[in-house]
Amino acid sequence: MTATNHALTGTAIAIVTTGTWGWPWPVALVLALVSHFVIDEIPHWDHKFKNNSHTQVSVIADLALACILILGLAFTLDISALLVLSASALAVLPDAMWITEFNWSKLAREKDRSAWNRFRWFFHKIQWSESPKGFFVEVAWFVLMIVVIFGANHGLINGQ
Repeated sequence: MTATNHALTGTAIAIVTTGTWGWPWPVALVLALVSHFVIDEIPHWDHKFKNNSHTQVSVIADLALACILILGLAFTLDISALLVLSASALAVLPDAMWITEFNWSKLAREKDRSAWNRFRWFFHKIQWSESPKGFFVEVAWFVLMIVVIFGANHGLINGQ
């Protein structure tokens, strides 16, 4: 999934679990982190273009959009801005490991037997279906998370 969708999922989890259901923050934060691995199982877009610079621009634009949306939501939703920022950051955090793909791929290959590369292998394994067609899944997920976030914020989603 894109960073934007991971961040929105973390925010949706935060607002539903704490705002609607009244669960404590730590539960929301753990669920936000775990959500990353769960939604990466869904077929999604892979940010890959034939031109590597287009791929990098796509990733940077995605991160910028995620930051803008989450900052906007953090200060407009009826729950703590710190909770929104924390949950969205935790939901995106596991993807920080892909930074090595852009700048240090040789270093990453040299450590084939390390725990780091076993973790990377796990990520590759759960992301079994990344493709250009996954873009439509990304758009649908984006819309779903916006509906959940604003529905929960306005009391349209309840835990009963």
